Amino acid sequence: MENNLKDIRKKFNQWKKTIYLCASLYVLFFFIAKGIIDYCKSNWKRQLETNDWVILSVVIILGFLFIADVIPSSYLKTTLQRLGIRIEHSNIEEKNKVQLLNRTQEISELFKKTFEKFSLAAVIGMFISLIDNGKQLVYSLDSFDKLGNLKNDSQPLGQVIRIGQKNSERLIFYLSYLIPIIYAIGKLWLVNRKLVHIENNFSSPLSQNYENS
Repeated sequence: MENNLKDIRKKFNQWKKTIYLCASLYVLFFFIAKGIIDYCKSNWKRQLETNDWVILSVVIILGFLFIADVIPSSYLKTTLQRLGIRIEHSNIEEKNKVQLLNRTQEISELFKKTFEKFSLAAVIGMFISLIDNGKQLVYSLDSFDKLGNLKNDSQPLGQVIRIGQKNSERLIFYLSYLIPIIYAIGKLWLVNRKLVHIENNFSSPLSQNYENS
C-alpha cells in the first residue's frame, strides 16, 4: 500500500508539473507574440497592407502553430493516463479511486480545452489581425446600382480609420481565459488535499496495525 501511494504521489507531481509548464509556455508565447504583432502594426502598417510575403509568412507560422498546439495536449493526456493507471491498480478504497479519477480527468479537460481555445481565439486571432487589415472605404448611396453593386466610376467619400485598439485586443479581455484556469487550480488543490488525507490515514497507527494483521 505504501509503495502504491508513493507511486501515485510521484505520478501526480509529474502531471502537475506538466500542467504548470504548459500554462507557462502558453502565457510566455502569448506575450512575445503580442509584443511582436503590436510592434509590426505600429511601425510597418503600410508594408502589412501591400506585402504578400507578410501574408505567406503568417500562413506558415499558423501552420506550425496548429502542429505545436497538439504537443501540450499529448503530454497532458500521457501523464494523466499514467496517473490513472496507478490509481486504478492501487489498494485505495473504491470510493476514493472514483473521486481521484473523476477529478483528475475534469482538471485535465479544463486545462486542455482552455489551452486550445486560448491558442485558437487569442494567439492565432492576433496573427490573423496582422494581415486582415484591408481599407474600409465609405461611398454614397448613389455609388451603387439597383442590385447593390458598386459602380465602376464611383469615388469614395472617405476612409474609416480606427483609433486605438479593439476592445477584444485589450489585455483585460484575455482575463476570461484565466477564470477556468483558476477553477482548475482550485480543483488541483482539492485532489492534492485528498491524496494527503489518504496518505495520513495510511500512516496512522490504526491503519498500520490493520495492514500488519
